[in-house]
Amino acid sequence: MRLRSFNTRLTLIVVAPIFVAYLALLLILGQQNRLEEEQDIGRRGPAIAAFVAESAQYPIVSANTAVLRHGLETLVSGDQTIGAIAVCNPNGTVLASAGTGLANCTGAPFVAPVRRIVAGVDTLAGLAAPSGNSGNAPDGNGQQTPQVARDLGTVAVLMRPASANAFTHASAVFVFGTFGLIAFAAMLLGLALLEPMRRAMSDILDCLGRISIGDYHMPSIGSAAAPDELLRDAQNAVREAALTLHARDLALREQIRALQSANMADAAKRQHIGRLNQILEEDRRRLSADLHDQLGANFAGAAMLAHHLETMGRQAQLDPSTLDLPNLIETSHQIASAVEQSYGATRSIVKALRPETLELVGLSGALSQLVESYDQKHSSCTFELRCPDSLPEVDREASIIVYRVVQEALTNVVKHSFASHVVVTVTITPGQDQLFFKIEDDGKGFETKGVCNGQTYGLMGMRERVAAGGGQLHIASSPQGTTVTVSLPTHSPPQPTPDDAGPITLSPPEQPTLF
Repeated sequence: MRLRSFNTRLTLIVVAPIFVAYLALLLILGQQNRLEEEQDIGRRGPAIAAFVAESAQYPIVSANTAVLRHGLETLVSGDQTIGAIAVCNPNGTVLASAGTGLANCTGAPFVAPVRRIVAGVDTLAGLAAPSGNSGNAPDGNGQQTPQVARDLGTVAVLMRPASANAFTHASAVFVFGTFGLIAFAAMLLGLALLEPMRRAMSDILDCLGRISIGDYHMPSIGSAAAPDELLRDAQNAVREAALTLHARDLALREQIRALQSANMADAAKRQHIGRLNQILEEDRRRLSADLHDQLGANFAGAAMLAHHLETMGRQAQLDPSTLDLPNLIETSHQIASAVEQSYGATRSIVKALRPETLELVGLSGALSQLVESYDQKHSSCTFELRCPDSLPEVDREASIIVYRVVQEALTNVVKHSFASHVVVTVTITPGQDQLFFKIEDDGKGFETKGVCNGQTYGLMGMRERVAAGGGQLHIASSPQGTTVTVSLPTHSPPQPTPDDAGPITLSPPEQPTLF
């Protein structure tokens, strides 16, 4: 809006003076033409009236009004500047007229008397002429002959100023048209000279408007060549300011993104640490309950039975006849059973804390037992393992990561996916330095957005484990199922921080390749 207003003002700067000058010239020429017409009428009107008065003497004297009227009509039709002519008698009665606009001879612009000069008569020398002037004229003998001017009537002439001078009007039209063309050409020339300046100023204003709303991309700055050095300097200044502000804006945005990422990472870490602490406390409570309920009860029973045996031995020592061998044997058997139960509970607790099958049967066997145990416990879903019979040597840390990630993935499938079939696939690169394993299910899938927001603690734990081993975790989920793919070095590098390892990458929903 402001740019259009600016363009309009620049255009008016060029057009308005030319338009005003043209109007002024029209007024001046019109006034001059009107004055010339008035002067022409002032000269020709009396002359025409005098001519008609001189020519009308004989027709009036002879009372030949037809001839007089014909002459007037011929004169009016032959001269377009004459509006009307009327010849009246001394009483004001119109004897003959031509044209329109004169009802009588009174009040006409141009009036001339019609007079006839006649010689005086001696017998009437002592009488005054009633309607005329008298004078003396010399005769042939040098004597003064008295003369009398007799008024025959009046001639009235009405001129037409609007068409008094057709040539003058034509000249005025020519002058007006010529100057109009010159003014139009001057206006076009001014606009052409103004256009580079207008484009340059529009360019600058557009860029300033973009900067004011935070848009530092300048697609048009400098596209319009400025005709003036000052405008070019202004363009360069705006361009440099935009580039500087753009660089600062990018840096600021990058800092904001880094800060937001750091805040999100810190929040996720805090949530994960809180969750780990919660899990640790739950494990401690469960371990405490197992120790109390199993080992504690078994050891307490064994201690009571041992005290019973001690009492029986002391009685038999005092009185050998009181020795009850069957009771002694039963008590010893109960003590042995309690010890065996304690041993079994201890092994269960140790296995829960650390998968000892990894050390006994290796990674392939441990995964086989794990998948088989889930398949036996959950009849509504079948679990399948696709793994080579023998895997190359994988260090202890990498094996634990693979085992725990697969265990967590299968637990998530059982809890959330409602799948009917799960496949665990394990492969290794030809160089045997990278281990790949994939867990696929045909369940309902889930929103992967929660992984980045730190709302899924199980997946966050999987990410932390894989990142600690120097690997990468990839999750693809859709309503047709979920695929978790992990790549992990067979020999874990020195422990990095989770931020130094590869992050979880999320793919758009896709159909898992289960079978």
